[in-house]
Amino acid sequence: MAVPTTTISDRYDANGSTQAFPITFVYLDSGNIAVQLYDGALGTFETLVEDTDYTVSNDTVTTVATYAAKYDIIIQLDPDLTQLTDWVNNDKFTADSWENAVDKLTLITKMLQDQIDRCVRGPDGDASLDWKLADGAVDRAGNYLHFNAVTGAIETVGILDPNVTVTTFSQTILDDETAAEVRATLELATLWNLLLGVDDLATGTLDDLLLATCGPFEIKPWNKSLWARVGTSISTGTANTNTTNKLVLSTATFSADGVVAGDVVHNSTDNVYATVLIVESETSLLLNWDAFPDGNEAFVVYDEPTLPEQFVELTGALLDGDGTVAADTNTVNHLIDADGTDWTTNVSVGDWAMNLSTGKIAKVTAVAAHDLTLQWDAFPGGNETYYIYAGTVTISDADSLLNGYVVPEMNISGRFLGGGLSAGLAEDDQGQGHKHEYEEASTAAAVGGGGLTKPNSIATAETGDPVDDGGNGTPRTGEHTQPRTLRQTMIMRIK
Repeated sequence: MAVPTTTISDRYDANGSTQAFPITFVYLDSGNIAVQLYDGALGTFETLVEDTDYTVSNDTVTTVATYAAKYDIIIQLDPDLTQLTDWVNNDKFTADSWENAVDKLTLITKMLQDQIDRCVRGPDGDASLDWKLADGAVDRAGNYLHFNAVTGAIETVGILDPNVTVTTFSQTILDDETAAEVRATLELATLWNLLLGVDDLATGTLDDLLLATCGPFEIKPWNKSLWARVGTSISTGTANTNTTNKLVLSTATFSADGVVAGDVVHNSTDNVYATVLIVESETSLLLNWDAFPDGNEAFVVYDEPTLPEQFVELTGALLDGDGTVAADTNTVNHLIDADGTDWTTNVSVGDWAMNLSTGKIAKVTAVAAHDLTLQWDAFPGGNETYYIYAGTVTISDADSLLNGYVVPEMNISGRFLGGGLSAGLAEDDQGQGHKHEYEEASTAAAVGGGGLTKPNSIATAETGDPVDDGGNGTPRTGEHTQPRTLRQTMIMRIK
């Protein structure tokens, strides 16, 4: 027979009922056929067995079972790589025996060509391409195939780009198998502990961290936006028109409601936010992104915050200390005052203890009557004066979306914070050392009769350091003048 086509396979979708699948390509016998079952859901292949899973008759593969719609039946040309015809000298030479032998070689050639077509291969005519791999499994193990940047030759390298150096520290991250291990390597748990006084990320939320460090706002994972949470609701409703990047409600009165550019729109159906760019009309707002994709979502418009009425004060109350009471026992990571207040009556975990001698602050992690366990050793001398401040405050503002939130306090004294490798580096006020010039009067006659005398010489006198005035403590001096505290009211929107 002839082999007039290059087709070597048939593929059929199973449907739960069909069992007969025609063979449309040339083959010699059923031994030249391979039948595979492909699972589209899992992406796996299973080779079926002739006479067990299927039979071949009249150019048709008939499966024993029926297969669901997720399967494909693949019939593939798969001849043995053998030549079994033996011609004997002076024996009969038949056309069929010759043709069958040639047909089988042609079928084998078709199968090999199909395999070659599905291989990685170089372009025709590129004599410089050498596909030889590095000698020995040891040389190749754990490496990657790489094309030389100059010659284009194939090489094996340890990293994808041999010009990139992976530092020792980076390797400690790359070999971490879990997110928890990465956090430990990067010491994120330590950072979280410093900020919130908790042991690890598992005991807090991202809102906790953001509120502790930056004030009242919330992260929205749907659009990755951060929004201020202190505006007043000025317009509500449900959109009734779908227009890209717009909020449209045919019955709205946006201008009359006081909506202006910069206000915040909350899609309360999908819980995402957008900013008003332009108030196009009473019924249409142009937004900074398509926050109302369906055109039927409920909304609330919040105005830009105004001061001071809508400012949320985040300053913890003074719980104990008057600037004179001091610790009386030196125990690492503790503040102990045996003669002081029973702290179980007014101090809680999460409050702050300030060392007035150094200005450093530590979070309270456990409370006993006269013994506070602290986040770190903020009272190393065991004899320093102290203040204790409330560590949290509950926001009470009916117009704020943060109403009722319990917010952790930080830097409750409003101190300037200096850079450094440890927590609580608060700055103190100080004066700059300096000198004064003065004039020595001569004994010459007064000039102009006004009592002024002619200078005889100019000298420089150096004043001593300032001393305690009995009310403000020991003054501090240094190479520059600086204040101790700064308080500034701010409203922030981050997007």
